[in-house]
Amino acid sequence: QNLRLLRLNIVEKYYMDKKTLLVVDDDISTRELIVDALSQSEDYIIREAENGIEALQTIQKNHCDLIISDINMPGMDGMELLTRIREINPTIYVIMITGYPTIGLSVSAMKTGAVDFLTKPFDIDDLTYKVGIFLREKTILTKDHLDQRVDSVRLIDRVRELSTRSYIYDSIEQTVECNEHIFQEIADLALKVADGENCSILLYDEENSEFYPKIIRSPALKSYREKIIPSLNTIF
Repeated sequence: QNLRLLRLNIVEKYYMDKKTLLVVDDDISTRELIVDALSQSEDYIIREAENGIEALQTIQKNHCDLIISDINMPGMDGMELLTRIREINPTIYVIMITGYPTIGLSVSAMKTGAVDFLTKPFDIDDLTYKVGIFLREKTILTKDHLDQRVDSVRLIDRVRELSTRSYIYDSIEQTVECNEHIFQEIADLALKVADGENCSILLYDEENSEFYPKIIRSPALKSYREKIIPSLNTIF
């Protein structure tokens, strides 16, 4: 009974406490944009750092729930900072942003432990929304961790998986005139991140309200093409 009360007190305290965020960017205008947007919520304590070294000093001295960090910074860049954060406290959520995106960089960031990867210029409303979602997920993870650590790890993996899927979807959506090579590259990215063997990319024809396959990377999936596509068209 005493342990149960202690657990409830810890969970209640975490729900009630303000969440601490750290914004890391050497570009003061970007940093101020993010800080100003997040400051609209009274639920956050927001700290700032202009480089990776300053950010490390901050998280070593203070509790931190989520970090938003640029990648391209002088001295210690965002990728090195991400690695160090994972070593110090792997429970901290990290959102990476960059003005020079590549598929390789995004895969590396997600594999290292980032929960999301955004490209400048980004939608500030989208960023603040994602921050809220990730913090709610972390609250759930903290509660679950007190019950069963295995479930928490699975949920963290699920959040990363969904973030990766979101990035892949954005890659497709931002490509106005995609050629076969780009779709092949997107399929390779999906297989690499998910460590899978089968992959299919279905495109939606809004005019005809139908799905059609663009990339199918498995003989098994090809054999079920006639079943999969009609089912999707019926659902949507």
